[in-house]
Amino acid sequence: MQPSASPKLQECGKSFLAKARRLFLFQKQRCFFNHKESMVISMAKQYRKLQHKIHPKQKEPDKPKEKIGKDFLLIGIICFTIFILFIGWESFDAINRVMYLLLTISLSLTYARRHREFTETKRILIERASFVSIGLAAALFFIELYYQYFA
Repeated sequence: MQPSASPKLQECGKSFLAKARRLFLFQKQRCFFNHKESMVISMAKQYRKLQHKIHPKQKEPDKPKEKIGKDFLLIGIICFTIFILFIGWESFDAINRVMYLLLTISLSLTYARRHREFTETKRILIERASFVSIGLAAALFFIELYYQYFA
């Protein structure tokens, strides 16, 4: 059998319970206005936890970094176009000079895009510049063909 608590201890326990009850009521009144929002938030958190348990987020495996080769063919073509540009500079007209220069720029931008680390926006800009320069070089080539054979 347990001995009964002393009257002083019983009084202390009653006062503690009374204080705890008052504090609980105060907290309840203070949080009354936020009760609905907090209830919705807690339900949303529980729903998210449940969704993660049912359908766990699958981690994408890290993509292995692509082994980039040296691109000897691309370097060779760039060197060849620079060589042709220097050798034929005096005999080329303005359209041929610009065409070979644009072709060299396009190939150099392609090489830089493959072998350098750029941010996504810079990578897109370099890719577009490469396409524009190769397109202009092709257009100049067709203009030169037109002038040489049809005009």
